[in-house]
Amino acid sequence: MKPFAWGAAQIKTFVTVAEERSFSQAARRLHKDRKTISEKIENLEIDLGYSLFTRSSRQLLLTENGSRLLKRAQILLAYNESFARYAETLMCGEAGQLTLCFDESIDRSFLLHLEDKLRLEKIKLNLLCTSRSYGEMLLKQGKADYGLFLSRGKLINSELRWRIMGSVEMKIFAHKDFFSSCLGVLSIQELSSKNQLVLLTELTEELKIKMIISDSYQLVNDIFLFRTLLERQVGWSFAPTHYDFSDNPNITSLNTEIGLDGFNFSNVLLWGKDLPPYFDYLVELLDH
Repeated sequence: MKPFAWGAAQIKTFVTVAEERSFSQAARRLHKDRKTISEKIENLEIDLGYSLFTRSSRQLLLTENGSRLLKRAQILLAYNESFARYAETLMCGEAGQLTLCFDESIDRSFLLHLEDKLRLEKIKLNLLCTSRSYGEMLLKQGKADYGLFLSRGKLINSELRWRIMGSVEMKIFAHKDFFSSCLGVLSIQELSSKNQLVLLTELTEELKIKMIISDSYQLVNDIFLFRTLLERQVGWSFAPTHYDFSDNPNITSLNTEIGLDGFNFSNVLLWGKDLPPYFDYLVELLDH
């Protein structure tokens, strides 16, 4: 196969035909005539050296190679559209704007760092702390661009796209006197006998399995209240290690039979079917 480069128009033609499963429908959508669309696909197939579609039925169906190529083509097309939107904001001298939803597990210092970086690029970042379900609703309604949440370990709504993006480490914390009657390494039984504080707005069955040890637990989604309840010895908790308890020496991590090492939970970045602007730049910042 001779080397060649696909242009944005060729990629869009291929994706549109694949989505419409018809040269005629794709032509109407792209405001072109059917012959032009058909010839573009045929030329692509000649350059590639293999077929992208089977033409034996009334509907065009992707070949195995065509299906594999479609996923990459959709990503490239979304990147191109995102780049075009960003370029337009620079041309107009306008500040871009993004809305990011996040939950209680996300490092606030990281969010401030992200806001600093985007502001230097003239991008305003709206930061909304929400539950996962409410954040997903905002994404589907187009009222938010991205969501960054603790992964649930389950299938994500088909209306959303996703990517695993880093992780959050959690350890077990409590007031140093909360387990004063227990000597040595704390057992699971000792943990389960005491009230557990859960720092999440909502608790799915998947997260219950991962995070709930105690027979008694209570939800708290405000960091100030969470820290205060730990100080008042209301309960113990799994908490992200990025929470800074250095100003409160009474709060300490516990040595349990689970171990001193933290537990890593994946974060997931969510967005709608259409890739929002600044995707490449945002992902680069999140990866670092």
